[in-house]
Amino acid sequence: MTMDKSELVQKAKLAEQAERYDDMAAAMKAVTEQGHELSNEERNLLSVAYKNVVGARRSSWRVISSIEQKTERNEKKQQMGREYREKIEAELQDICNDVLPLCRTPSRLTRKRLKLVRKKCSPHTRFDSAWHSISRSFTMRF
Repeated sequence: MTMDKSELVQKAKLAEQAERYDDMAAAMKAVTEQGHELSNEERNLLSVAYKNVVGARRSSWRVISSIEQKTERNEKKQQMGREYREKIEAELQDICNDVLPLCRTPSRLTRKRLKLVRKKCSPHTRFDSAWHSISRSFTMRF
C-alpha cells in the first residue's frame, strides 16, 4: 500500500519522535520522490533525517578510526578495525548516493531554496566532496 504525502510526513514526524532517523529519512525520501515541491516543514524534516543518519555514522567512524590508530601494534585488531571503518564508509557513501538524486531535480529546489539547503546541510554533513558535487550539479542546471 502506497502512502500519500501527508501520511508519509506524519510517519516521518513519528520516526523523529522515536529517534528512528533511518525510517524518517526513508519517509521523507518517498515524499520527495513524489515530485511535489517541499514545504519549509518538509525540507526541515528531510534535513533533520539525513543530518542524523549521517551524524550517527560519522560518530561511529570517528570512534573506530581512533581505535584503529590505538591498535597499531596488533595487526589482527587493526585489520578488524579497518574493515569495520570501511563498512561505515560504504554506508556513508550509500547515504550520499541516496540523498544526492533527491537534490538534483530542479523542480525540487529553486536557487533561493538551494542556498537555504547549503546553509543547513554543510555544517552538519562535513562531506565536502559530495557537497561540491551537488553544487556543481545545480550550477549546471540553472
